[in-house]
Amino acid sequence: MSEPLTLDTLTFDRLVIIICVCALASSSLTQVVKSIFKTRGLSDAGIRRPLLRAVSVILGGSFGYSVGGFTQLGAIIGIGAGSLTTFVVAQIRAKIKASTQEKEDF
Repeated sequence: MSEPLTLDTLTFDRLVIIICVCALASSSLTQVVKSIFKTRGLSDAGIRRPLLRAVSVILGGSFGYSVGGFTQLGAIIGIGAGSLTTFVVAQIRAKIKASTQEKEDF
């Protein structure tokens, strides 16, 4: 078992591992929750996006807490990774949507 996660023991490698694990797990499980929302009829509801973002942040924080050795610093890193994941996915989708609309214009 590695030593507890603190600012003194946080290395770049460990930080990258925590961020990647939290981001991937958060993104994957958020897609599962998204499909559950679709089956429940929440696919077009206005509350769906905020709920999915909240789920992503909560899952990221949970994974960060567990991967980071059950420390608050791990949870904070995980929350950041979950938030970053929602932002990156939104930006990628916006670019894809913009590029498909440009193709339809021609």
